Amino acid sequence: MFQGRFRLPILVLSLVALAAACSHDGALEIELDVETEETALNPLRNPALSSFTLTLTSTSFARRQNTQSYLSGLHRLGFGDIPTGVYQNAAVSAISFSGALIAHGEHRGSFRVEASEPTRIQIPLRFPFVYASGGTELPAIHPELDSGSASFSNLMVGVPADITSASAVSPDGKRLVVFTVNPSGAVRLWMYLTGNHQRIVEFQMPRPDRVSTAAFSPDGQVLMLASLDGEWAAFLDVPGFLEGANRAGSFIYQEVPRPVAGGFLSGDSAVVLSSSPYRHTTCDQPPSSQLTWYMLTRFRTHGIVEEVATTAVGSYTAGLAVDAAGDRVFLAHPCSSEISSMRPGQAAPAVVLGLLNLSPCLRPVKLLADESALTVACVTAADTVSPQWSAAKLLIQRFGLYPQLSPSARTMVMDYPSEPIDYSKVVASTIPPGTGVLLLQAPERVLPTGLGLSAQGNRLVVVVEAYYKTPEIVIGGARLLETRSKSHSLVFVDTRLSRLDRRVRTACFPVDDHLDDTPPEGGISASYCTDNMGAIETTSFAFIPSQLSIVYGSP
Repeated sequence: MFQGRFRLPILVLSLVALAAACSHDGALEIELDVETEETALNPLRNPALSSFTLTLTSTSFARRQNTQSYLSGLHRLGFGDIPTGVYQNAAVSAISFSGALIAHGEHRGSFRVEASEPTRIQIPLRFPFVYASGGTELPAIHPELDSGSASFSNLMVGVPADITSASAVSPDGKRLVVFTVNPSGAVRLWMYLTGNHQRIVEFQMPRPDRVSTAAFSPDGQVLMLASLDGEWAAFLDVPGFLEGANRAGSFIYQEVPRPVAGGFLSGDSAVVLSSSPYRHTTCDQPPSSQLTWYMLTRFRTHGIVEEVATTAVGSYTAGLAVDAAGDRVFLAHPCSSEISSMRPGQAAPAVVLGLLNLSPCLRPVKLLADESALTVACVTAADTVSPQWSAAKLLIQRFGLYPQLSPSARTMVMDYPSEPIDYSKVVASTIPPGTGVLLLQAPERVLPTGLGLSAQGNRLVVVVEAYYKTPEIVIGGARLLETRSKSHSLVFVDTRLSRLDRRVRTACFPVDDHLDDTPPEGGISASYCTDNMGAIETTSFAFIPSQLSIVYGSP
């Protein structure tokens, strides 16, 4: 087998041909697409950067990894010889001194390395940001670099009154789409470049309904969006939208009742779940659920979306995950402690995991299918499984997908962080002025509302709503009244070590009980819950996350 030499020009747009050492050598040249002006968004300028890892995928071998140390200012990196031939994917990862993933980039699409002349490909190297919509800004949160070691600014979308409602990142990692809603009723689509957060599109949507879900097709050519309030789903031809003059006419709408989730099985096939978001009393009177299947084979050429079938789901469904490689969808049924699976053309879903397989996960609510596993996030409460659970846990399960779905799960039961309540800032308490009392509350309920996987699968990202309750306490002459509160957070779980790594709190506010989802009148106070002397990371503004989008990840 011929061997090839690998060279990495790290200067943007500096593609230099390499002379072969002998007639049988080949060369692969990679042009890194990075931002050159904005220091904070250029991974090559991050002080923690230590090395690069190259991963190649071909038909003749599954993976080959090479690592090369990096010094700032070095223009080339040599990874040694590689076999000539056809490759399906090339990925470059920037690694920190501690081994954390700083940045990642992928070239998706086959290419051939020849012995006669250099092969050139381009890879957009990006921070694997987790964008969390739901607030007046769009935070860019790094899965492995905390706020103390990296300073990334929030993305300002629209005017301060605009609320971000949904977002999506294109599979190639280059584009970020954000939807906002204004108190006046205007709904807008914004498109940014991930490399520098430069805005390239601002567009007012034809319909005034809040967009609650957005997702790209695997090839990035089609954007699917849905509105739970407006009860519709829509499909957008992305290249046509960017190039065409009639952008309003680029949206093809489909009336769908209560669309809570959706995804693509391929570039030409999509599915939408009609249901209701899970709340703590949903199973008292479970609502109905259904799947609507679409074909998009004539969408790009004729603007036609075909509704192929509508499938009634036998039991209430809280979450959907698409396994495109297996041409199937998985459905979470928290009221019956089951997970079912269905392929296009089947009459109904079939149960693939029951209580025996899921235990101690009594109520699965969120699912995520990646290249190797089905991840299940579960609702828990104090004493969910046994009296030993004095507080609610963060409960995650991972089932192997290939060569077939494994009935045995890798179960992660993790203590969820306590919430520090500063009683000197709780108006209802009778603490003397100037007295400070900090009380740590363990959660009574933990409800996952979102699930994602960061680049390379190193970190699970879980959006969590936690409910805390403390009884009335008398300390000396002071009486601490009963408190009830909810916090909303992004939690990062290390899948390799099965541990909760970080928690970034986005909101914390008092409520009447665990069924109360209404923030206090006048907005969420940043001082109700403390940061516990810096032990809890917080966002710069308070908001309730509505949807995750992840660069090179799976939301």
